[in-house]
Amino acid sequence: MPILSFSVSDTLRSFIKSMLRKSDYKNQSDLIRTALTRLMNESDISAVEYPAFTESSAEDTEKPEFYVTGDVILVISLGDETVRMKMHKIERIYATYIKSKTVINSRDLQSIFYVFEGSLTDFQAFTTNLNSIKDIKNLRYIVLE
Repeated sequence: MPILSFSVSDTLRSFIKSMLRKSDYKNQSDLIRTALTRLMNESDISAVEYPAFTESSAEDTEKPEFYVTGDVILVISLGDETVRMKMHKIERIYATYIKSKTVINSRDLQSIFYVFEGSLTDFQAFTTNLNSIKDIKNLRYIVLE
């Protein structure tokens, strides 16, 4: 995992320390990772400054795009057809970006692993859509590059 280093104001540092005392975060890194993950999962990303991927921008080669490879892992109850139908709908939307899908059944749970290659905004939308399915037991993702 790459290491990021950045400076913060004294006020922000005091806020981070107070959050560590009040919450069950392991350390400052865990707190920052959680905050960034929550920010990435928000459906309104207008505050983030990177170009949105649209059909018209796909043809425009002058606009810079941020492409990523990411892994998404989710766990659902085995045989939950409602969740499965919602997932298939999302999979069809992002079919061009999903490079592989692996399904593993274990006891009464099903683990699904996706490899996603596409723009950062599409990856965020994919994970946000999956995360909006209420009966998913667990969802994790990793941005590889």
